[in-house]
Amino acid sequence: SFETKNVTPTGMTLVVKQSGGEVTGSLKTGGFYTIGQMNGAELVELQYLNEESASAWTSDTYWLEMDGQIEIALDWSLIYGELPAGTYRLGKDIVDFRGPGDFDPSMHYVEFVVN
Repeated sequence: SFETKNVTPTGMTLVVKQSGGEVTGSLKTGGFYTIGQMNGAELVELQYLNEESASAWTSDTYWLEMDGQIEIALDWSLIYGELPAGTYRLGKDIVDFRGPGDFDPSMHYVEFVVN
């Protein structure tokens, strides 16, 4: 599950918790994520600031232990810029990794509010 804290217009801390489930390998995630803005019931995916923004992702890998928790500091200022007040949804892959070419990704989401 995901939780958010310290949300600002340019970033936040994402808390990733693992509990239960059937993991067949090791759980991990990387630096990439998506952000969409809620417009009523519709989600509008945010566009990058410019073409160079696509190269601003980090190549970090975060490993998540069974029944564990990690915190990831996110700074999207170089990718999406400063977000205006509103409700957003962040999407991030969590991968059940058994080895090269042997993994199961799953996308997880969390809503957050920028004041």
